[in-house]
Amino acid sequence: MKIISKNKAGFTLIELLVTLAIIATVTGVFLANYYGGETKSQLIEVTDSLLGDLRFAQSNSLGAVRYDGTVPAGGWGVHLETASTTYLLFADVDGDLEYDDDGSEFSDNNGGRSINIPDSVVLTNLDGAAAVDITFSTSSPLAIIYDGVATSSSLRVTFTDQVNNATSSVLVNSWGLISNE
Repeated sequence: MKIISKNKAGFTLIELLVTLAIIATVTGVFLANYYGGETKSQLIEVTDSLLGDLRFAQSNSLGAVRYDGTVPAGGWGVHLETASTTYLLFADVDGDLEYDDDGSEFSDNNGGRSINIPDSVVLTNLDGAAAVDITFSTSSPLAIIYDGVATSSSLRVTFTDQVNNATSSVLVNSWGLISNE
C-alpha cells in the first residue's frame, strides 16, 4: 500500500512575512547609513576644498599671478563668513588685508571664485569672529589673518554637518601652514 503525502513543497505565510520583515529592516538600516555617510562625505569635501583653495591663494601670491592685469598689492586671499553658504577666493588689490565687496577684488573673469558650501554643511566657527580674511604675502608664504579689527597668529575654521552634528576644521597660522583636523 502506498501512502500519499498531502504536504506540498513551498513556504508558509508566516515564513514569507518574516522574510519580508527582515529584508525591510536591512534595507532601512542600509538607507539610514547611506544618507548619513553622504552628508559626512560632503563635510570632508568642503574641508578639502577650503584646504585646496587656501593653498591656491598662497600659490597665486607667491607666483605673482595677475588680477585684472596687475599683481594684487596684498596678494590673494580667501574671505569667510560664519553661516554663509559660500566663501570667496579674491585678490587684495588695494593691500588693505581684507576683501572689499565693491566688486573690485572679486571677478570670475580675473581669477576670483565663489565656492558653494553644501546645504547640509554650515561654517559654524571662525574663532569667534563673524568674518575673516586670510591673505598671503607676495614675497613669502606668510598668511595674514584679519577679522576686520586686528590680525591674529592662527585661525581655526570649523564646518558642521547639520545631519550628524559632526565637525571638521581647517587650521591656518601666520607662517602660512595650512592643515585639517
